[in-house]
Amino acid sequence: MLRHRWWMLSLAGWVLALSPWVAQAQEDAKEPAGETPRKARREPREKPSLLRGEYAMLAKEAALTDEQKAKLQGRVRVYNEGVAAWEKENGDAYKQAMAAQKKARDSKDREAMKKAAEALKPLREGQNKLRAELWKDINAMLSDSQRQKWEGFKAYRAETMRLRKLELSDDQKTKVRELCAAAAKDLTADDEKKAREVRQGLREKVDQVLTDAQREELRKSARTRPGRPRTRPAGERRRERAKPTDEE
Repeated sequence: MLRHRWWMLSLAGWVLALSPWVAQAQEDAKEPAGETPRKARREPREKPSLLRGEYAMLAKEAALTDEQKAKLQGRVRVYNEGVAAWEKENGDAYKQAMAAQKKARDSKDREAMKKAAEALKPLREGQNKLRAELWKDINAMLSDSQRQKWEGFKAYRAETMRLRKLELSDDQKTKVRELCAAAAKDLTADDEKKAREVRQGLREKVDQVLTDAQREELRKSARTRPGRPRTRPAGERRRERAKPTDEE
């Protein structure tokens, strides 16, 4: 009797174990003749695109072609591999130098801060070199009109960030974007001095788009911003310099 019961329990266990396999076989049998079962039809997932963040904005604002996007993604992949290699070789040294710098700042130890800065300098130069080479190659991929679009967008982004607390109207944002697009041609020049002059002139023009209340708010925020010198709207600074002194 006990032997019979044990045999029945074993049979039940086998039935339960085989049930999922039987159900799958029945499901596959329902597939139309000549078609591949569902599991076999699943395509491998595509690798996620590397065009995220700044690269995605570049692709959108400069209106990159599909061929350019593919080239950009390949160059970003090479850059990421270079960063990974740099971190493998220098990651520990960089973390130690950053920790030493923080400790020196907290203790206000000038000598230790100097040593930490000296240790960080070559490490940061290595990072900056990788980024500089990346963007040099990216700029070489772009046409002149695409470079102008990208520089115009970067200028617009910088100006709207500077004025983010002023709640610009849609009309003001449109005017600022137009000013940035007009300045973009000169911002693509390799002459850094000229580019600084163009950015300064652009800032003065953008400040003229503001209302009197917004300019006053900008002036106040510049005075209360920690760690920054007190500044005034760009146009006002130029007018101040142009005023004759009592000695004149």
